Amino acid sequence: MKQEQKTAEKTPAILTKLLLFSSFLLVLPHIGQLNTLFIVFSLTLLLWRALAMRYPQCLPKKILLLPTAVLLVLFVLKEFNMSLGRDASSSLLIILIGLKMLEGQSKRDAQAVIYIAFFILITPFLFDQKITQALYSLALFFILLIALIVN
Repeated sequence: MKQEQKTAEKTPAILTKLLLFSSFLLVLPHIGQLNTLFIVFSLTLLLWRALAMRYPQCLPKKILLLPTAVLLVLFVLKEFNMSLGRDASSSLLIILIGLKMLEGQSKRDAQAVIYIAFFILITPFLFDQKITQALYSLALFFILLIALIVN
């Protein structure tokens, strides 16, 4: 019973802000490596969630989120000819974190966002392995660990 109560708890505002900040930072290394359209979709979803922090009535209803998610996933698959390679998977992950941020209201949802973020953290290394990227990812790794502790 206690586990059910814990997962139903609302996400603290500070955790939502931390996850939004880290999600924006996670998308940035993909600029120039992924299709600009997917970057724009992801950043738009994250901006929508940031706007909803101030105006909670802007959050979409669950009935709108499901078709949006299905359409975006189908769009990614169509763009990559139904292949889930490096580019398609990375594009899908950055869109999914934006969708999960929009949907997420509970601590359990925040935990799912953190786990998705850890996957996104390693995707830039599929494109290029630079020391600057490693340092950037290390800093983001610690931000995500803090989010995991706050959760």
